[in-house]
Amino acid sequence: MAYPYNDPYRRVAAEISWSRFRGRERRDLELALQNRVTPFTQLSLSNEFVEFDGDAETQMVLVATHDLGKYEGVSFRLVRRNDDYNWNASYRLSGRRGTEMFLIVGDPNSRTFTNRLAFKIVTPLTLGF
Repeated sequence: MAYPYNDPYRRVAAEISWSRFRGRERRDLELALQNRVTPFTQLSLSNEFVEFDGDAETQMVLVATHDLGKYEGVSFRLVRRNDDYNWNASYRLSGRRGTEMFLIVGDPNSRTFTNRLAFKIVTPLTLGF
């Protein structure tokens, strides 16, 4: 469920799912909130509760993004997973024929904060056959 369903800048959402994998049960509840507080700043908060095969885990993610201009922006992400915390910050330069470049402080995939500085380039490829 989401309201309003067609607004990517302001919405409240809830999702419930359950499944079975190799005879083990998985249940998932996610609550999310997004709000554009200024024309250039967006905040989002999500909280997910997962139970899989008797083990429970909670993850909360807070993200703040701010557009600096047409092609650049900064973001901050804080993740709480059970009792572990991680954060990362990034600078994004994009819009040049689809290529995006990021400078990232911290490791977005780590369970706790890791001292790391990364430069990432993402570019689209067109393959013709």
